[in-house]
Amino acid sequence: GKILEEKAINKTRKSISDLMDIKPEYANLKKGDEIEIVEPSEVKVGDIVVVKQGEKIPLDGVVVKGTASLNTASLTGESKPQDVDENDIVLSGSIVLEGLLEIKVTEKYENSTVSKILELVENATDKKAKTETFVNKAAKIYTPIVIGIAILVGIFLPLISNVTYGGENGSIYRALIFLVISCPCAIAISVPLCYFSGIGKSSKEGILIKGSDYLDELKDVKEIVFDKTGTLTKGQFGISKIEVYSDKYVENDVLKYVVWGESYSNHPIAKSIVRNAKNVETKKVENYEE
Repeated sequence: GKILEEKAINKTRKSISDLMDIKPEYANLKKGDEIEIVEPSEVKVGDIVVVKQGEKIPLDGVVVKGTASLNTASLTGESKPQDVDENDIVLSGSIVLEGLLEIKVTEKYENSTVSKILELVENATDKKAKTETFVNKAAKIYTPIVIGIAILVGIFLPLISNVTYGGENGSIYRALIFLVISCPCAIAISVPLCYFSGIGKSSKEGILIKGSDYLDELKDVKEIVFDKTGTLTKGQFGISKIEVYSDKYVENDVLKYVVWGESYSNHPIAKSIVRNAKNVETKKVENYEE
């Protein structure tokens, strides 16, 4: 039961990690004029880390130098980039879309936003539902009693009756039958496993549940309030309609020129335009500056 439970927890943890895709793989630690690539857990509070375009912010901190546009969709669900400047607070897991930042670390990695999100799984195992708690307590009492009765049947039944130890109708065989019938595994394993599986499945769908007890509370929920962007909607830009206000051009011409202008930009809107116009050739752009 414990092995299955641990597997469920690990799968849930992996589901959240894969879903969020926010765990930083490294940190660019600034030491004087040099940059050293280290594990985020090795960075101390007060250290300066450098985050380049396209990289994840490894730890929570305050911007001490530079400006940038951040993708915080994985943390907040907001698809609109967040512009940050000096003295602004930034959270680990955010992705730098444009610019370069020097950040003074304010929290250790284990206390960072990323770690707290990933620790939801461990916290979920501690917050057990009433049903799960009752089953676990009952199993601790029930299991020894069942085993004890089975031993008594196997050893002492032949002493007080005509039943033998061996054979199809022997006491050993009957004791084994009693164990199979009375085994609490169906309850002791299935109930916790259902809760863990529910938490794991929810995490795959983007729903983070802090504990088993909250699953039970869902049956009494009458109203739910959603943050629309990234929850009810995908939080991704796309081309819905092209309006042309000149007879000299058609929709394809307008789209072509816009794609050429945005083809090398890292801005989310620019990327969405290029992504939605797959048939437009972008190699015609020879020089660009962003």
